[in-house]
Amino acid sequence: LSHQFFADGDLSTYVDNDAEENEEDGFFVTGNGNDLVDNESEENGACGFYVTGDDNYLEGNDADENAVDGFCVDGDDNWFFDNEAEENGQHGFYVLAVADGNSFGGNEADDNVFDGFHDGEQVSAGGDNTWCDDNDAEDNGNANFLGIT
Repeated sequence: LSHQFFADGDLSTYVDNDAEENEEDGFFVTGNGNDLVDNESEENGACGFYVTGDDNYLEGNDADENAVDGFCVDGDDNWFFDNEAEENGQHGFYVLAVADGNSFGGNEADDNVFDGFHDGEQVSAGGDNTWCDDNDAEDNGNANFLGIT
């Protein structure tokens, strides 16, 4: 399969789903206002969760051992709470430079090859993503937190 879950609609809910060993992303979220809660995405060929839509809410999801990032964020005004990203091929949480207004709290990123949390917008232009103090990162290959102030 290319993407196990392709969330291209708006205002949908995805709870307790598993996406494993897909060629690309486990969850590809292009829609707006969706809730993704308590899902698992493991050993996929790209990202565990790739979020290009806006105003989505992700809570209690696990993204482990994916080839690229656990969570890749390309959309705006999304909420990420109590998610976990471990042992991914690049970053645990990677926010592209074009992503604005996303909020992160209570997330954990451990043992990823590059960074635990990487905010590309902060690195390049000083953006407005919100990083609460209760995010935790340990034993990542490059930095636990990069571009996060």
